[in-house]
Amino acid sequence: MTTFRFSALSFMLLSACQSGPTNLPDANTPLGQIARISNFEERSAALKKFAEANLANPARVRAEFAAAGFKSSTFKDGDQTCQSYDWKSEGMMVPVVMLVNICDGEISANSGQQAP
Repeated sequence: MTTFRFSALSFMLLSACQSGPTNLPDANTPLGQIARISNFEERSAALKKFAEANLANPARVRAEFAAAGFKSSTFKDGDQTCQSYDWKSEGMMVPVVMLVNICDGEISANSGQQAP
């Protein structure tokens, strides 16, 4: 029984120390490169810049975010209709998240770690 408990504890500790998320977007894509920026402030700025550069082509924006594993949703903010794209890492003790909101041509982006 002690061996089992030690093995389970060891597995949990090793899982918590893993090197990174298991579901990163393909590194050969713009969003995959952005997802690999370690500084969250720089990553947020790169996400916003990516969305701004592709704002004129909403179909491409949707396709790029979908291919990178972002979930898409639509919501209302007052009288504005907004499109939201969010991504959450898998396989980490403290998940990493990325979020892009596009509301009538205005873009906000954020990246960070989700509190446990």
